[in-house]
Amino acid sequence: MTLKELEARIRVLEDIEAIKKLMASYCFYADDFKQDEWVSLFAEDARVDFGLMGTYDGKERITAFFRDVVAASGSFYRHMCLNPFIELHGDFLPAL
Repeated sequence: MTLKELEARIRVLEDIEAIKKLMASYCFYADDFKQDEWVSLFAEDARVDFGLMGTYDGKERITAFFRDVVAASGSFYRHMCLNPFIELHGDFLPAL
């Protein structure tokens, strides 16, 4: 294995770990009602689709969703992310 191949394999592992951390942060912030931290996980032009709860475009609408649905629900939400299936196709995450 060349150094370049090894670097590519390590990058894939680092990217997968970053995705796991993002998923865990999403769950923790939502469940602990940390609105600012939760919203910070989204890009400015993000679009989220919560199925029957609606689709929201942009951080302003996502913030409103958190305030009006997540925080208003009390203890309704409890996320658990176990054994994620993560496949990477291309280079999506910035270098750390």
